[in-house]
Amino acid sequence: QNALLKLLEEPPAHTFVFLLGSNREVFLPTILSRCQIIEIKSESQSYKEDEKGKVKHQFELWTKQSLGDALKQAEILAKEKDKTLASLQKIIVIGENVLKDDIKGKKRTSEIAYQLQQLQKTYTTLKSTNTNPRLALEQLFLSFLKL
Repeated sequence: QNALLKLLEEPPAHTFVFLLGSNREVFLPTILSRCQIIEIKSESQSYKEDEKGKVKHQFELWTKQSLGDALKQAEILAKEKDKTLASLQKIIVIGENVLKDDIKGKKRTSEIAYQLQQLQKTYTTLKSTNTNPRLALEQLFLSFLKL
């Protein structure tokens, strides 16, 4: 990790370094202080393969929809908060798998990591506060459009 510290202090131009770990304690504090931490939480859930495919497709749709579709989707999803939370949770778990697959392929890792971060932030906000679900989902989907 000490050798890695030099790379983090003076990275080559246009370089992204992703450090993955099961918990923060495995990294030196000096490493952590130089990183932007994206925490990927997951409730250990197992889905049938066909359900994984549907949810993975839903993740792709959510992250690539048009403005009109995004607002309509937010309206539909926000009708029942419990179902909204369950959908977000499934999308996050599958999104993590998409991220892991993408890290191997090195396609759009930073974009997927940002999307996961936004999904988790929305999930946490909806679960822990009395936020309007439709507004939270609209904000989530609009954040995807900025990419």
